[in-house]
Amino acid sequence: MIMEQTILYPFLISDDNRASYLKTLKLAAKQSAKVICFTAVREELNRDKAYLHLLELNGCYQAEINNWAPMKVAVGREIKQGNLENEMTQFLKKHSVDMIICQEQRGIPGAAFFEELLLNQAHQPDLIQVENME
Repeated sequence: MIMEQTILYPFLISDDNRASYLKTLKLAAKQSAKVICFTAVREELNRDKAYLHLLELNGCYQAEINNWAPMKVAVGREIKQGNLENEMTQFLKKHSVDMIICQEQRGIPGAAFFEELLLNQAHQPDLIQVENME
């Protein structure tokens, strides 16, 4: 039995993530993988903004790619309160993922962060540069 792969998609609600989100969902559909959208907000009041941001991203996917059909890709969310790097570190200690989408943007940990974080881990997820995705 083949287990479903998991893609971790870190994002910031202050950024325009539409292009990288669309690329991530296309990759997930191609790989038959599920996506976990991961972010951290500094204040509890911004949690609603994170949910609205994800709704906007899903609307963009439905309008531009999926033609408002039922989603072919399972999309989960992890919205934490705190610092993105710290929260992601804690998440990756508890959860195994197969791929991590790396966006070299202000405030989002890039490939170097993940390489160092995962250095001595038995399971090494693929680090996917969003700039190299179709």
